[in-house]
Amino acid sequence: MNRIRVATWVLVAIQMVHSAEEYLKGFDRRFQVFVWYNAHFSSVGQGMFFAFNLSIVVMMALLSLVAFSDWWRERFPFLLAGIELVNGLNHILFSVFTGGYYPGLISGLFFIPVALWLLAGRERSCLKD
Repeated sequence: MNRIRVATWVLVAIQMVHSAEEYLKGFDRRFQVFVWYNAHFSSVGQGMFFAFNLSIVVMMALLSLVAFSDWWRERFPFLLAGIELVNGLNHILFSVFTGGYYPGLISGLFFIPVALWLLAGRERSCLKD
């Protein structure tokens, strides 16, 4: 299995852990979009939050399986890396702005080096073409 496939599956695994951390540590009760929605409409609830995160993991895994067709081979892994890099950086910013731990921070930190490693591989593969 090549570096791009390994890194892509590592990002899927980190997302699984990340979703669990967010769920267990109350991300849905701290993230302002959810707080505002819960205050003005009906509560999102942990069950819905869990289902949403589970659907993200399942979607990532399914897309990772088909991402290696001709068209997606050079696109999906790097799109995923970019999304997860932003996800990890956002959790750092949430923690800085709130002055402490923010749900998802610990696992979010793992997105950054894996995403950068994957993106660095993209640069090398472009140089070979």
